[in-house]
Amino acid sequence: MLKSGRGKQAMKAVILAGGKGTRLAEYTREIPKPMLKIGGKSILEHQIDLLIKYNVDDIIILVNYLKDIIINQFGDGSTYGVKIRYFEENKPLGTVGGIKEVEDWLDEDFLVLLWRCYGEYGPKKTDKFPSKKIVNVHWLSILTIIHTIVIWLK
Repeated sequence: MLKSGRGKQAMKAVILAGGKGTRLAEYTREIPKPMLKIGGKSILEHQIDLLIKYNVDDIIILVNYLKDIIINQFGDGSTYGVKIRYFEENKPLGTVGGIKEVEDWLDEDFLVLLWRCYGEYGPKKTDKFPSKKIVNVHWLSILTIIHTIVIWLK
């Protein structure tokens, strides 16, 4: 069970952040999509902050396009008080394919976040799932972030 606040049960998370961003090409030629900023912080930093709030202390970020920008920004996660690891997809494997590649690292319940999820969506709904590997992709947040990016980019 995932609870908000320090000192509670911890959990792992996977953030899918490897796409090229062809639909946002005008803005992603030199910066990967997850590093686009909203409110002065990258989308990825907002996600990491939210995961920390919910006591996630082990984060795997799936990277590819302009991966060095992401890796250089977040490093091993020590400045955030978490452990961050990276997995590079040499060829695009799609949403589930990337998760399958890091399956050996995921020996307990875990969350999956898309780079484009932004906002306080809270992972507490995982309480209702049986105690097995949990994939909690927030598909409904996609519309919110696309709308937010369009406003921000104008």
